[in-house]
Amino acid sequence: MLDEPLSNLDVGLREGLLDMFQELFGETETASLYVTHDPWEAERIASRVVIIEEGRAVFSGGLRDLQADQPSEFARNIHRAMGSKSEKSETE
Repeated sequence: MLDEPLSNLDVGLREGLLDMFQELFGETETASLYVTHDPWEAERIASRVVIIEEGRAVFSGGLRDLQADQPSEFARNIHRAMGSKSEKSETE
């Protein structure tokens, strides 16, 4: 279990550790619980995420599968945030 392991790190160290986690999780193919408030971080290292709202799982799957019509407002907000970053990346 990793509880927000990158929350207080500078960008360089954060990127290096994300690369390391991605490689480690891919090589070992073991289940890991990685807690983060950053959906882009979760998308980068996880094939499956669970979005928790008020102690309940409101979405489970790949973040790319998250739809705009989710029953949870919190999940819809994450969908919008993920979409706005994708749109920004495509225009740059």
